[in-house]
Amino acid sequence: MAVMTGHSRDKTRLRRRAWGLAALFWVLAAACSWADETRLQLTPGRCITLHQGQVCSQTIKVAYSLASPQTVCLWDAASRSRVGCASAAQLGNFTLAFKSAEKRLYQLRSQSDDRLLAEAWVEVAWVYKSNSHKQSQWRLF
Repeated sequence: MAVMTGHSRDKTRLRRRAWGLAALFWVLAAACSWADETRLQLTPGRCITLHQGQVCSQTIKVAYSLASPQTVCLWDAASRSRVGCASAAQLGNFTLAFKSAEKRLYQLRSQSDDRLLAEAWVEVAWVYKSNSHKQSQWRLF
């Protein structure tokens, strides 16, 4: 077992502090880069029906954050239709009336140049999978 002198204990403490500061700097740098990203969040991200193939209807909350204020529009990628637009803001939210039997992709686009900024899916799930063959209503016993 090595015996540590006062000088080597100070070096060890200094190294630990340096690693701690480096880790703190890395976390802060990651947080700053996250703030520069464009984010689109659809809540809930899943709509649940009773049986497979049924149309799912649900109100979805849409929230977004942008790196800089701009006018943006939300698009339904499948139907290529504009759902709604929001005026120049860095943060925004609104509601969406979701109706579909399948998952749908929504895209946040810049209104000025139609540039894709972010996209998110709303999944459709079901409790009971549909049977390929129907059961007969008639039973012998």
